Amino acid sequence: MGERARAGRLRLARLVRAAASRLAGAGAPLRLAALPEPLEQFLAAGPAPVGFTPGSAMAQGRGFFERALAACAALGLRALLLTPFADQLPASLPPWACQVGYAPFERLLPRLRALVHHGGIGTSVEAAVAGLPQGFVPLAHDQFDNAERWIARGVGLRLPRRDWAGTLARLLSDASIAASCRRVAAQVVDADGVTAAAEMIEALGR
Repeated sequence: MGERARAGRLRLARLVRAAASRLAGAGAPLRLAALPEPLEQFLAAGPAPVGFTPGSAMAQGRGFFERALAACAALGLRALLLTPFADQLPASLPPWACQVGYAPFERLLPRLRALVHHGGIGTSVEAAVAGLPQGFVPLAHDQFDNAERWIARGVGLRLPRRDWAGTLARLLSDASIAASCRRVAAQVVDADGVTAAAEMIEALGR
């Protein structure tokens, strides 16, 4: 590695550490938005639902939500459908299902039973922090690799293309998945990601 590249990486590591220090001293944490009142009412009205999202930018999720609703109907589960594209859903939902365009995951995910999603890195990490079993339906880009890595850590399963009921039932009942979710949640919450990133960048510069 040339001296110029090495110096650039060390400067980047210093910037990462400096940004972390500024954030740590920025004062009180951000106040999270409240959950929408209709969503609060739905969550309070029965057992914790399974959440389903193909990603906030996915405007062709009709098949995803059809499989979600069919699996929940077969298993007697409540369903929370997370999408801003309501036109991808049936004109009317059964009483055990609810759709919301947006909700802060920090408030919502601890109140779900599991999360079935596209494997986006942000969604995966938020679900891991919440200790949720994860069902993966990767659609594009890095989502396939993300799904395989989380599955290897024991926190979820890849859902098949068609019938989801059997895999979803296993996801919710497998004691080893539940134990892995608790273990990984503790690791993620305790991790100092910024320092680890700075140390990795510095190691590249040596």
